[in-house]
Parts: sequence; structure tokens; C-alpha cells
Amino acid sequence: MFVAGFTGAGMQILLIMVMQSFYGFAYLVTPLMITLFMGGLVAGTRVWRIVWRDPSLFKTTGLMWIMALLSAAAVVLLKTEQLFIRQWTGMIILGILNFLPGLIVGSVYGLLLALTSKEAPAAAGRLYSADLAGAAMGSLIPPLFLVPLIGVSNTFILFCGFNVAAGLYLQSRKVIKL
Repeated sequence: MFVAGFTGAGMQILLIMVMQSFYGFAYLVTPLMITLFMGGLVAGTRVWRIVWRDPSLFKTTGLMWIMALLSAAAVVLLKTEQLFIRQWTGMIILGILNFLPGLIVGSVYGLLLALTSKEAPAAAGRLYSADLAGAAMGSLIPPLFLVPLIGVSNTFILFCGFNVAAGLYLQSRKVIKL
């Protein structure tokens, strides 16, 4: 949950910075970008049962790998600057790139909560605190340290690596101990 929160919040902050870089008015659209991300969180926690049905560790791993693919797709899309020449097209693409990580983080939270339903009150608190800690670190570390040191594209690649590693770690575990 920590990695999902870290990546989700980090991607959100970086996409707001990309919006500022491309169009020069991040202050105007930042509330919209945050709303799209939070809407993705809500949609993910509500829709995961419809899409994934029964919770399993394999499905959670799949979501982590989907987040890794989304991070890699962000790199590819940002390198293809032709998509961002038209302002509205670019803003819609950045909005979708902001909504989808929220959708995945919300789904990961719902799946992990369902997997730990036997110890529901304690597990919910631990999952929520891991999500908040990851989101706090994802909001602080990438813009403050990673982007100045390695750049935006490499930060997205690093997010991809974190999610692949977290997916491999989850896949290697037989039992979740939160």
C-alpha cells in the first residue's frame, strides 16, 4: 500500500509540474487535477469488486504492474510532445494520466482491505496509514529530490521500477502480514 500511495501521489505532483511546464498555468488547473486524482481514488474503491470480483494476492500484484505500465506510458507520452501541442488535448491526456493512478490506488486499497477482512479494524487502520505515509513521501521526495537530480522522465521510470519490485515482492509472498 505504501508503494501504491507513493507512486500515486508522486505521479500527481509530477503531472501538475508537467502541466506548468507545458502550458504555464498550473495554479489554474491544480484543483482540477487533484479532484481527478481523488475521483479516481473513490472510483477505484467502489469499482474494484466489479472488475476484479474476488480479492487475491495475484490481482493485487497485477494492479501494481498496471501502475508500473502507467508510469512507463507517462514517459512515452511525455516524450511524444506532438500530443501536447494543442492545449485541450494535452490537458485531457494529463487529466486521464491523473485519474488512472487514483483508480489503481483505490483498487489496491479495496483489494488489500478485502484480503485482510478477518482483522478488519486493525488492518484498515494500517492500510490507511501506509497509504497516507506513502502519499506524503510521494508528495515530498519526487519534486524535492528526484526531479532535480534525475529529471521527470527518469522519475517516472523509477516509479515503474518501484511498482515492478513491489509486485514481485507481493507475488513471492504466500500470506499477507500487514
